[in-house]
Amino acid sequence: MQERLRGGKPANGLRGACPQVLSGPVVPLTPGHATSEPWRVIEEHRIALVAPRETRRITSLSASTIRRLVEAGNFPRPVVLSRNRHGKPIRIAYVLAELEEWSAQRIAVGRDSPPTA
Repeated sequence: MQERLRGGKPANGLRGACPQVLSGPVVPLTPGHATSEPWRVIEEHRIALVAPRETRRITSLSASTIRRLVEAGNFPRPVVLSRNRHGKPIRIAYVLAELEEWSAQRIAVGRDSPPTA
């Protein structure tokens, strides 16, 4: 089982607070563990969500192009994280593994087609 300890600046900016954990299930360390880190992240169960801005950076596509591809079923659908009181999505994210899979498929297709320039 691969484990990764995450240290760094506390989430609230105060000294002596617990370090910020990026993602994944958080489990307490076993008693007697020889580290000062109070929590451990287990990599095997990590699911990373990516904000739309980061999705645009990763894919180098514009927001309108991503929207058209999603509507056509040619791009991973976003996950709705929260909605306003009228039911409209106000915060969405994309699953990083799905973006990576989509990118790998695009690379494979792009390399098989003849160059256009």
